[in-house]
Amino acid sequence: MAGVEFRPASPESADARRLLADYLDDLAARFDGWDRAGYVDAAPEKLVPPAGVLLLGYLDGEAAACGAVHVIEPGVAEVKRMFVAPAARGRGLGRALLDALEQAAAGLGCDVARLDSAETLTEAIGLYRSAGYTEIDDYNRNPNASTWMERRLR
Repeated sequence: MAGVEFRPASPESADARRLLADYLDDLAARFDGWDRAGYVDAAPEKLVPPAGVLLLGYLDGEAAACGAVHVIEPGVAEVKRMFVAPAARGRGLGRALLDALEQAAAGLGCDVARLDSAETLTEAIGLYRSAGYTEIDDYNRNPNASTWMERRLR
């Protein structure tokens, strides 16, 4: 996607904290009765190499997207925290972010990417299906998820 640059970032950086907070606000708006206070976030050490990577997407120099991968078992990475700011949606940034996260997972030595999602996140599930993800059994017991998917990377 022209005009977008993905960069690894510290989960503690200002741009990362802002985008991750916006991600949680978006979830709270989509899930009736969702308790943000009960949300368990990934430990920052899971989002830096060699355990994982947090990517921020900069669109025309502005932080507009975030997503992470972390290794959950040898050869298997989990895609987490995918979020595109509302003002940047509809431009293919989500697909570009997913591609960049898959490349990051491969760079961590993973052959498979897994993820979970919820039925209310219809755009995300459509994106994952169109990228070749197929449904699998629950692999992580996430009580907020209703769909679990994976895709071979190589």
